[in-house]
Amino acid sequence: MAGSLELERKIENLKTIHEIVNSMKALATLTVRKVERLLPTIRLYNDHVHQSMGEILYHFPHLAEVSIPAGRKTAYVVFTSEQGLCGTFNERLLDYCQGLQDISNAIFIISGKRGQDEAFSRGMPVIKALKGPVSVDGIDIKVMNLTVELYELYRKGSFDELSVIFAFHRRVGEYRIISNKVLPPDLGKFAKRKASIKEPLIYMNPEDVLEKLVEEHLLISLYRAYAESLASENSSRLRSMDSAVQNIDKKMDELTTLYNYVRQEEVTAEVIEIISGYESLTGE
Repeated sequence: MAGSLELERKIENLKTIHEIVNSMKALATLTVRKVERLLPTIRLYNDHVHQSMGEILYHFPHLAEVSIPAGRKTAYVVFTSEQGLCGTFNERLLDYCQGLQDISNAIFIISGKRGQDEAFSRGMPVIKALKGPVSVDGIDIKVMNLTVELYELYRKGSFDELSVIFAFHRRVGEYRIISNKVLPPDLGKFAKRKASIKEPLIYMNPEDVLEKLVEEHLLISLYRAYAESLASENSSRLRSMDSAVQNIDKKMDELTTLYNYVRQEEVTAEVIEIISGYESLTGE
């Protein structure tokens, strides 16, 4: 059985781990709250972009006539976590990817190191690995760069379709994995949106206006996916940290009980030793 000094050292180590886990919980909570304040605005802007596409297509319906290539190659941008300790978050996302119907013609762009490591270990066809954001402030620059790069690849014909796969944030501790087709956008669906009767005043070719809206559609789709994923990842991390805190508390209680018992035994042994020594000296 371990002595009281060793048990005391283990208890102090657990206290240190407890403080670290609580700090991680606080950081994850802060990130979730920041994203939750941001998401309504992102979702609203997303709707505005789609409404604008509907307006231009309603008044210029010929723009919705797009040919779909046969044997198309689909690129999926998958938003996983850059950091660990988020439970089965990444595994669930990649399980979803491997269950896709068109997996044979699919290529993957993975955002987040933890998901990349898991994807490579599964032998998935990953053509690009991206560093994922760890905070809300890190989303902007990544979205700008990725939007330009993906749209250029799409125009060059590197892939025929682009979809995003991410964890849709519902509430703390709850998310749903979804896949949204981004390119080419479903122009037929947008054309069916209710538009204003008055024809919009535009000073550019309708084709150019639509192309700019498609670029904006790509940008806000990526921004939303990054934000939703970051909130869901940290929600999952919170659940993992809650479980870790409970396990640490339980272990600390067990060690404290054992420490008290061992310390009492040591004190008793010391008292007996003192009494025995006294009796030996006095000859009693």
